[in-house]
Amino acid sequence: LPVNLWPYAAIVYGGVVWTTVIDKHVGINMAIMPGVAAITLFLSALMILRHREKPRPAELAAAITMVIFGLAQLTAPGRAPLQGPLGEESYRTLYVHFNFLTLPAGYTGMAMFVIFMLASDLSEEMKGLAVQDQLTDVFNRRGFGEQAARAYATARRVSLPVSVIMSDIDRFKTINDDFGH
Repeated sequence: LPVNLWPYAAIVYGGVVWTTVIDKHVGINMAIMPGVAAITLFLSALMILRHREKPRPAELAAAITMVIFGLAQLTAPGRAPLQGPLGEESYRTLYVHFNFLTLPAGYTGMAMFVIFMLASDLSEEMKGLAVQDQLTDVFNRRGFGEQAARAYATARRVSLPVSVIMSDIDRFKTINDDFGH
């Protein structure tokens, strides 16, 4: 929840200010944000996987991408402090090159799977609109046919009978006109 994020953000930015202004240490300063990013990516992946009982393929792929990207980010806190308080150039170059190789791929992969997750949600919504009446939420002809086929297949598999009850209400239009849909 956003309320819970304020102490987290305060601790992170307090650490950045501490290592920038009070106790200057280039290596630790450069390790803080990638470490926080890794933790945030792991938590985001967990939230995506726990959002539904069974995650959709796009959600599973997004969570895997976040974990891989988080692992790449987690290597930075291990490399960055090697720079020391003054920022030794050879370790800094290694740190910058690794980030140059991993960050664009990680962000591109995450963006791609966010789009896939949005498309997946939209697809599910469109499927619902195709089989249910928007006004009453009752299955339309197509939805009834799909449900009937599933029920019949299940009944055949477990050797149980299937029944269909149909009713025809005369002058239903007047009921709708008088009492609404």
